[in-house]
Amino acid sequence: MKNNAIKKFLNSFPFRLSLSYTKILATVLIATIFAMVLFVDRAIQHKQSEELKFTCEGIANNLSMTNGLEMESEFFLTIPYYITYSVYNSHNGFVYYTNDPLLPCNLKTSTRARIYYEKNYFSDGDLKILYYAKDCSLKESDIPLRIIAAIYMDTDYAAKLSQLFPYTLVPFLLILIFIAFIISYLTAKRTIEPVVRMTENVRKLSSTELDAVLPLSSRNDELDNLALTFNSLFERIKKDFERERQFSSDVSHELKTPLAVITGQSKLLLRWGKDDPAQLETSLIAINNEAKSMKMIIENLLQMSRYESGILKPEYTKINVKAFFDRLKNEFSNIDTEKTVKVEIDCDERMEINSDAELLHQTFTAFMTNSVKFCNKEVCLITLKAYKGEEKVFLCEADNGEGFSEADLTEIFNRFYTGNSARTRNLKKSSTGLGLAIAKTLTSVLGGKISAANNPDGGALLTVELPSS
Repeated sequence: MKNNAIKKFLNSFPFRLSLSYTKILATVLIATIFAMVLFVDRAIQHKQSEELKFTCEGIANNLSMTNGLEMESEFFLTIPYYITYSVYNSHNGFVYYTNDPLLPCNLKTSTRARIYYEKNYFSDGDLKILYYAKDCSLKESDIPLRIIAAIYMDTDYAAKLSQLFPYTLVPFLLILIFIAFIISYLTAKRTIEPVVRMTENVRKLSSTELDAVLPLSSRNDELDNLALTFNSLFERIKKDFERERQFSSDVSHELKTPLAVITGQSKLLLRWGKDDPAQLETSLIAINNEAKSMKMIIENLLQMSRYESGILKPEYTKINVKAFFDRLKNEFSNIDTEKTVKVEIDCDERMEINSDAELLHQTFTAFMTNSVKFCNKEVCLITLKAYKGEEKVFLCEADNGEGFSEADLTEIFNRFYTGNSARTRNLKKSSTGLGLAIAKTLTSVLGGKISAANNPDGGALLTVELPSS
């Protein structure tokens, strides 16, 4: 149990985030300290180099002023105590002035201070100095002189301090990193708490609790955006779930009647109908018709479900509205029906829209089929009209029938609604009530709206409102 708790802690997001932050902080601190030590070391060496060069220049100037190998005693008081010097003949090595007889006389001249190291130079150790060497000669003498100024690095406290600097900072650095880790862990844990609450709320959700939403704070920050995204996702899931549930309910509801007919006719045939040729033919026709009805219902519902779920996408093209209406006119002017169907068109011949021609055709086919089916006159007059509004295009279909009742206007686009008036009772068996429901779905897929109304002069009016571009 204890190992699981430790493992859970090590795998937690706050711990991993704090560890990453601490690694970055440690890297930055170490790099900063390294750069600081390097800078201090270079600054110290530069300062010492300038002091050594100044000392050599001072000795050379003093010798030049005296015009001999004698130097003013007061000058030696100006040389810092930690600088050793030597003035000697560069040919034979004879030393004229020095404050350190052990200073080597074989050092080469250079334009800047250099480090000289010689192992076992002393009986008890090595020699390591920072030196500057300068050659000069007197005006009235040909004696070649070499002046050397040096600092012993083993007694250079400034250099030692710069070397000890990183070691003195190590304990402080470790304490600082530990404190930074604790602070970052607590901060990360506190920051991640809203996400943890979201996770718990999401875990509690089920198909029966899709109405629940994640709470929002008043900060309008990234976490609120995350909660809004989840809420939007839940809303889409809910709609998809309701759509599937509605599909299942609709299918089961609408298939009950044809299945009952098929079952009844099948039992009748099994009992005695198969021996009666007339009854056999009647039953087989009924079964065939109900099977066709079931197939049509299922295909229509599947089509609606695919468009609503986004599986099928519209294919947008430029459509000439007049040519589109002419196609519908030609199709419905020659349909096989007891009524005479006349189609009139009212639109600008140059008018064009950007939409899916087949989806629009299916929509208006449903409109016109309903008009022909429910019209109680010998001549069914259908008017197709199109006009432009403000950033909208309106495509209308009107007929000269009885129009819609008040109940029809509120229910007409619902699935399987076939109307309640006396004029529709004899037509319910020939209608699935899915035509206008499919038209509404297709219009929504095209980014438009659909509406139903009654013409002032009588008859039904169906309007599709689409974006103008």
